[in-house]
Amino acid sequence: MNEKKIIAEKLLNSFKNMSGEAPQILQKIITTLFETEIGLFPRRNIPLLTNNVSINDDIIGTIEEIINNQVNFEGKSYKLKKFDGLEIDMKNIKIYIVLDVKKTHKISEDFEEFEDNFEYAKNYEDPNILIISLMELNKTQQEVPLFYYYKDLLFNLTKNKYVPHIENLEAPEIANITEFSEKDIKDNNLPKIKRSDKLIKFYGFPKSSICKITYKMNKIKDIDLYCNYRIVI
Repeated sequence: MNEKKIIAEKLLNSFKNMSGEAPQILQKIITTLFETEIGLFPRRNIPLLTNNVSINDDIIGTIEEIINNQVNFEGKSYKLKKFDGLEIDMKNIKIYIVLDVKKTHKISEDFEEFEDNFEYAKNYEDPNILIISLMELNKTQQEVPLFYYYKDLLFNLTKNKYVPHIENLEAPEIANITEFSEKDIKDNNLPKIKRSDKLIKFYGFPKSSICKITYKMNKIKDIDLYCNYRIVI
């Protein structure tokens, strides 16, 4: 067994028993995902149907309590699911913490084709679902919209002043892009950005969406001084 897998298995056991690094890591992940206005799900404009966070159907506290380190995890213990992980349920939002995404097909029938059909996994769209791997993702796995490496969720990359502001354009806004002809837009002949890009993945922009990217240093009093456009591939 390689060293990385041993480390990941130890981390999974700490989540199972809510010991060691697990409570702090969980707190950071919940903050990145749900922090008011700037968390991953608020950025995706996904409303919450509940404020209570549950692991394997056991409510552990509200989002605010976890973010503010007001939850006592002592004594918590969870039996791992058959996919070697835990399920965090927020009613309309599902988050899975797994040892390795190779067992995603064991989560539910919805993911059965993930085992042998990478193209299916790569094109599976659901912004309400995250599968968080404790094992580092390879380049192929990074292309799957649902897959995230846990270390990438320990901080909110959109807070960084060097990370540009990005937004997904609606049809009327796209029609007003003067840098490109109507044919360019119709044929998707625009500069491209991969869906595996960390910022695109954070916002959950689907394939073929057109994004407006504005660097924060080029914004003065919320006026865009310079921006560019990319189509998600």
